[in-house]
Amino acid sequence: MFTVIIPAHNEEAVIAHSLGALTANMTPGEMQIIVACNACKDRTAEMARRFAGVTVLDTATPGKPHALNMAERVAAHFPRIYLDADVRMSVATARELARVLRGGVIHAAAPQLQVDLEGRSWLLRSYYRIWTRLPYCTQGMVGSGVYALSEQGRARFGDFPSILADDEFIRMLFAPKERLTLPGHSFTVAAPTSFGSLLKLRRRWERANRQIDNTYTGMRVNDQRSYTPFFRELLSSPSLWPAFVVYAYAIVSCRISAAVQLRFAKNPWEWSRDDTARAEMGKSSSKGQ
Repeated sequence: MFTVIIPAHNEEAVIAHSLGALTANMTPGEMQIIVACNACKDRTAEMARRFAGVTVLDTATPGKPHALNMAERVAAHFPRIYLDADVRMSVATARELARVLRGGVIHAAAPQLQVDLEGRSWLLRSYYRIWTRLPYCTQGMVGSGVYALSEQGRARFGDFPSILADDEFIRMLFAPKERLTLPGHSFTVAAPTSFGSLLKLRRRWERANRQIDNTYTGMRVNDQRSYTPFFRELLSSPSLWPAFVVYAYAIVSCRISAAVQLRFAKNPWEWSRDDTARAEMGKSSSKGQ
């Protein structure tokens, strides 16, 4: 048996979609599923309770770290999978994550990332065409919606810290040889519906990385990436060059904007997220019912 923890904040539009994908063909009793609702003002908890075997926790205290720590207190099994509420992942993938983490060598793992770009603009498609080829996504990726830890891996830290990017914090705890991007299995996240929404999300990522660097000096020792395969592909594929220009613009503009926010904002570590993709997923789910 293993545990799946899903932190949730106003996820009414997507929680049934995520739980439906996770529990389809699930064997009764094979995993403990905990949905940790934090400061939800919608029907997230009500909808999660409709799924048999799902434990729903509810707190008025906002924040993903608080929701994760609340769920940890009732989690009973290892390995543990931490799943964002807008992620689609099958029970077969959850099983495989649990299996590889019981081997004693790999302590942090995630499936391969798939980005749903249906109906998205050329700008969004261009950005993700480059981003999904970068070492972050191809070399021991942990995060972007799901990561899993072995019992030994979870023992490397206490409570989840109050930071913007828990997934990056987790990734930096493990050397590359201890992380695994699961071959043959994937999870799906929906891209933002506009380029402006993507830039907002990217600015948060930039602030989150700066927060980790400022708070946990020395963690980047585990951030060993090789960009050589990517640049070889880029140089040999002129069709990628326009997409790279879009990606470069997004990165440079967001880093400048994030630096300004960190310098002048009253609360530079304020949480923000993209809700456009969640709203669209909710519409799709409604049509399918």
